[in-house]
Amino acid sequence: NLGKYETKVDISNKPLKNGMLELNLKLIFEAPKEVLNKIHAEACLAVVFKITDTELKAEEVKRIILAEIPDLYAKKLTDLITELFQKSGFKEFKFKKEIKFKELYEQQSANLTQKH
Repeated sequence: NLGKYETKVDISNKPLKNGMLELNLKLIFEAPKEVLNKIHAEACLAVVFKITDTELKAEEVKRIILAEIPDLYAKKLTDLITELFQKSGFKEFKFKKEIKFKELYEQQSANLTQKH
């Protein structure tokens, strides 16, 4: 039944001291309602960074935070979940497709543009 599970993404950030930001990237692996014996798995990765280019526009900073940085670390997170499942007895477990945050960001931006 693992093939029916969905991967959800949660990205949040919070400001720290001295212009630093903490980005929390969470992947949540959830079972659909019809699955009786559910497995719930989450993997979270926190990245602390600072954007030093003061010339960047707000939209560029948003893209860096929501797309570029998550794309740098998404493979580590999916590999972690895959390893956890495989070591727990689900030897054939793997994600159906790679998570591409830049594509998700562009889709979301396009949807917001269409609504306005």
